[in-house]
Amino acid sequence: MATPPQRPSRNHHFNPRSVLRRFSIDGRGKQVWVYDKTTARRFSAGLGGAGSANDYNTLVLPDGEILNFEDAFGDIDGVFAHTGDTLTRNRRVADLDPAFRARLADGVVVQFLRTPMVRSTFQALPRQLAERIAEVGLETPAEDEFPTDNDARLQSLKFLAERDDLRAALLEKDIILLEPAGDARFWTSDHPVVRVSNAPNGDTGFRAMGVQIYLPVASDLMLGFLCPSLRRQLTHIPLESMRVDSERLAPLIAWRNGLLSGRPVPVDDATVQSFNHYQVVDSRRFLYATRDDFDLADDILRRNPSVRAVESMISMGRIGEGLGPSGTVPEGKWLALYGRERTHLIPMITWDPAARVAEVVTDLPALLDDVLGDAPFKSAEFYVDRHALRVMNGGIELIVLDRGRTTRFQVVHSDPSLRALDELLGRS
Repeated sequence: MATPPQRPSRNHHFNPRSVLRRFSIDGRGKQVWVYDKTTARRFSAGLGGAGSANDYNTLVLPDGEILNFEDAFGDIDGVFAHTGDTLTRNRRVADLDPAFRARLADGVVVQFLRTPMVRSTFQALPRQLAERIAEVGLETPAEDEFPTDNDARLQSLKFLAERDDLRAALLEKDIILLEPAGDARFWTSDHPVVRVSNAPNGDTGFRAMGVQIYLPVASDLMLGFLCPSLRRQLTHIPLESMRVDSERLAPLIAWRNGLLSGRPVPVDDATVQSFNHYQVVDSRRFLYATRDDFDLADDILRRNPSVRAVESMISMGRIGEGLGPSGTVPEGKWLALYGRERTHLIPMITWDPAARVAEVVTDLPALLDDVLGDAPFKSAEFYVDRHALRVMNGGIELIVLDRGRTTRFQVVHSDPSLRALDELLGRS
């Protein structure tokens, strides 16, 4: 008697079981603790049900046929399981084989693109734009013109098929490992790949200067892809010679050593919890952990209830509003420069935002000399009390006018036509 064909699975994972196994309760590979942000409910779940949804990887084709593309992740998940297990076992990223590094980067990109948050972002952004258009009295699209859930599934497939550029961007990064030095443990979530930035503008694009991209590999191991500018900042001068409080200096030295050696950087409980904070605010709904210890999530949701229901990775501001305050620029007046290899912050004693040509006076001429060594600059941003009041893009030069205890210099476009446009706009 012929064996009937096997029905396609309906239980589709957006966070693979092979990953969740490394966050399992007592390391047994059976269950994980789950936190539901919408209800603040905590419960244990098997690896088959956690990180998944029924028919998540199905698509209705134009002729009405239903395409199940869950099997497309089979080989990818197998390779990603191997790379994650290898990292967890060896705990070293120095001199990685190029092929292994490429497989690792590809797995991280796939994990980033396959989540419910990517799909809901594709649907939420047009609605955000429509809301902003309606606020200024313009006509908005009809309801049937917005992307459907099926449209989002199709788009996610396109993202996955066209992921070469994101993978190449990760391959340009330095790789680092972090491990807990104390009792705290890393969490993962339904959108585990998080992006942060130490750049003044906070740009978290995969190729942005200063971007850091992290994925928790296990409850005791974090994988990071760091913009090379961070390594250059940490190695530009001997950190041990800096006149900085030892408590602030020690972590910098540890991160530098980790980048150079390829061995995990021990991080304290506060740092582990800061990474768990990202998992809370960046995830769509679910957190996964080896322990029933989600007090941090309770506290975050109590202070910021909007985090309970996050539908988009991008928030669209109101028309006419400027950018919000920078999270890395201090109060006062600062010039941010994006050089060939690093980002720079120069304190400004004086700067007139209405001047025809941007002219700055600083009382740190030695710092300016160091900055000039990183020319030419890709862009310049002028901050007053953490808000960017002026941005210049497209190639920037510094022209030093006077040197002394204070140094006066101009910030101008390298392109003569853009420089002339600046002067024209200044006069008008």
